[in-house]
Amino acid sequence: MGDPKLAPYNAAKGGVNLLTKNMALDYAPDGIRVNAVCPGRIWTPMPMSRLTPEDDPNEILARWGKNIPLGRVGMPEDVARAILFLASDESSWITGTWLVVDGGATACHPPIGSPSVGATAVRARAPPALLREARI
Repeated sequence: MGDPKLAPYNAAKGGVNLLTKNMALDYAPDGIRVNAVCPGRIWTPMPMSRLTPEDDPNEILARWGKNIPLGRVGMPEDVARAILFLASDESSWITGTWLVVDGGATACHPPIGSPSVGATAVRARAPPALLREARI
């Protein structure tokens, strides 16, 4: 999923996903499985670094959890369990896939609690000349 002002970060994530598929094909003949774990909003130092001293971490967790179908932000242990599964013999016939660990956040579009962004929103921001040229 895209995020405003995070194009390089998101492009890198997309690159990892396609690299996973290509590596899975390259290494399958050697019996090596290659998969990717795609975590959603996980309570790690990365999102915590965006908090201000005035922010209440418990309030932030509760607010973010409202936007996730399972009702909570993920914890590092949730991602660790997915990685352990993919590293185990229980996943011996899984390769070249992305395991999304996001509490169902990407199952709904737009995500719960997000404003809908569609052609109307794009039109409102685009210059008239660009709209004529693109025939939107």
